[in-house]
Amino acid sequence: WMGIAGNYGANGVADIISGKANPSGHLADVYAVNSVGSPAMQNFGKYSYANKEDLKKRAKGTSTDYVIEAEGIYTGYKYYETRYADSVLGKGNANGNAGSVDGNAWKYQKEMSYGFGYGLSYSTFKQEIVGTPKFTNKNHNITAQISVKVTNTGKVAGKDVVQVYGQAPYTDYDKQHNVEKSAIQLLGYGKTAILEPGASETVVVDVDLQNLASWDSTAKGGNGSYILDAGNHYFAIGNGAHDALNNILASLGKTTADGMDYNGDSTKVFKFEYPKFDENTFNVSKAGVKVKNSLKEADWNTFDKGKVTNLTRSDWNATFPKTYDTMSVTPDMAKLINGDIYNPEEHKDVEKPTFGKAGDLEFASINGLPYDDPRWDDLLDQLDLHEGIDFIYNGNRKWTDLESLGYVGGRAITENGPNGVGDRDLAVISKTTYSEDAQPDWIVKKDDPNAQFGMRTFPSATVVASTFNVELAKQQGVMMGNDALFVGLPILWGPSMNTHRTGYNGRNIEYYSEDPVLTGTMAMEYSIGCLDKGLIAAPKHFAFNDQETSRGGVAPYLTEQRGRENELRAFQIAFEATKYDTVDEKGNITDDKGLLGVMTSFSKIGPVEVTCSSGMLTDILRGEWGFKGYVVSDLDDDLDYFEDCVAAGITSFDAIIGDRNQPKPETFYEIFDNDPFLQQQVRDSVHRDLYILTQSNYANTLTTGTTSYWNMTWWRATYFSVIGISAALTAITLGVDIWLNCFKKDKDTVEEAK
Repeated sequence: WMGIAGNYGANGVADIISGKANPSGHLADVYAVNSVGSPAMQNFGKYSYANKEDLKKRAKGTSTDYVIEAEGIYTGYKYYETRYADSVLGKGNANGNAGSVDGNAWKYQKEMSYGFGYGLSYSTFKQEIVGTPKFTNKNHNITAQISVKVTNTGKVAGKDVVQVYGQAPYTDYDKQHNVEKSAIQLLGYGKTAILEPGASETVVVDVDLQNLASWDSTAKGGNGSYILDAGNHYFAIGNGAHDALNNILASLGKTTADGMDYNGDSTKVFKFEYPKFDENTFNVSKAGVKVKNSLKEADWNTFDKGKVTNLTRSDWNATFPKTYDTMSVTPDMAKLINGDIYNPEEHKDVEKPTFGKAGDLEFASINGLPYDDPRWDDLLDQLDLHEGIDFIYNGNRKWTDLESLGYVGGRAITENGPNGVGDRDLAVISKTTYSEDAQPDWIVKKDDPNAQFGMRTFPSATVVASTFNVELAKQQGVMMGNDALFVGLPILWGPSMNTHRTGYNGRNIEYYSEDPVLTGTMAMEYSIGCLDKGLIAAPKHFAFNDQETSRGGVAPYLTEQRGRENELRAFQIAFEATKYDTVDEKGNITDDKGLLGVMTSFSKIGPVEVTCSSGMLTDILRGEWGFKGYVVSDLDDDLDYFEDCVAAGITSFDAIIGDRNQPKPETFYEIFDNDPFLQQQVRDSVHRDLYILTQSNYANTLTTGTTSYWNMTWWRATYFSVIGISAALTAITLGVDIWLNCFKKDKDTVEEAK
């Protein structure tokens, strides 16, 4: 398998086939015998509400399509491996015929071709866990370091990947509280250098135990929290998820006699006992914020209790998803779909912020200041409210001027990724990045034979993920940052981070993997590499862009556990970027290098547009994850919900496609003039948008010592001369006309009267 290999990937394939290079990749997704037989595929595609005619029509039309993600957390290997484990253990009616490829008893050997994380090499390697994992528990965070010695036991030099998986117990408490558990979960990974035959290397893999914790919506008195159950937990290594799971099953005394496809190796497992049920350790995020249920509206059963049966491993056969193709929305759901979202009464106690205060601060003068520096407030006190509204509305490909703050817009500062710094060729990018009359000659000369060089040169994200090489992902980001410096681009819409719910998402080419830890880690490294060169990576599509069919507003309904443990976990890993935090001796973060931008999905989250979801954009993204950056819509999505979007946390619209029957920004002036909370959101949005520019390569032009001047080129001189001559001729012509039609006419009339 080679995937979309980029400009030079075919050379690599030739090297592998010829034996010049030794492959070391591993699959980023499962390869099932019948991929349409997965639980997720039972609800995929185009389904419209049975009572869709009851919904109002919006400016762009109300989307009436939905999808019920009744598979819960069981997508990809989490389904196949967990059902396999239960079939070996004789639990959960796992050998029933529901979902079986041939309609008979379900067996893993009939369902799976190649499992997640599986890889091949021209050499052989021995892996062994060295010593005891080192645990650290502080500041509501438990981490572990697992050391694995890798030895090349073959005859060919090559690299090997260390994959560390985990398993948490599935308890009676979980069954009673509808908490699902995967039998195996990737927790971390690392890769060796090239090892000569007989050589060894010890790879240390860092593991965050929150990635083994489960979301329990009933925990903490119904407020919700991540939990760790009491009982035996396992770390395991192996060539993919299935191999690691077989090693755990071997440690439990299971063999092929119990239905395993091959016997595992119990020496590759570390067992540890968690002493008691824990709903407190991960109840506070790494940003110091209490977590809580924030996606209740995403679950259909919140509005219509018991309508949807979600898949549970307590009975695979009875709860295997059916197709929900005739669902009708309730009145409460219809209100949200129709845009009845933001309620000013919930924020009536917010004090009116300051606008239009006299001052001489300018944007360039605060370049380099931390986000929380009080001088930002002094600058924002000068902001003109209506300018701020226009700034948010008009999009960030060419942010409009903020004269009150000394910010001059009009320059294109964003482009699409993720495989290069733009969808277009170098000449076009340069032309949009710099105004045509001020474009430096060194960017692209008209006679440059490379002017049409395409900037999308890298392999697809899935290929990058399959390397399991974090350093390679970071170096890709560094190279992207170099390209961005060349064309003067400070913000990139990428990487793409949605997880593969199925093999048919439509944008899977852009996304890394079905696994959130692999996705989040690779995206984090890519983005930090970009940031090292001053390029702000803004991952997309946040979140749940699970299919391209009806993507413009399709409503995915899912449980909060599914949302947090699958796709949101990927984004969380990247945004928190704890690997790159600078921590003082007291354990406090002193330098947060988390990501600074994100693009939202076209889709809804339940009946609520993602752009209008305060649960997603404020409670989780800004609150729990401590996000300080900007949040941009995809295209001009939901501009007709402008005040709802700004209230939820959107800071900018990608409004680039002209008049699509959308209301203009001045339509909303009166609403904002009378709402202190929305006014505060405008200030906050402008703050975030300008702050990220100061953290980007855009800051290279922002110094208080910089002066601007006109370069009087020959064509400018000619242009102004023509204007001057035209103005003079116009004045003379006007004077003659007035003399002829007024003064001379009046004189003639007087003479005639005499």
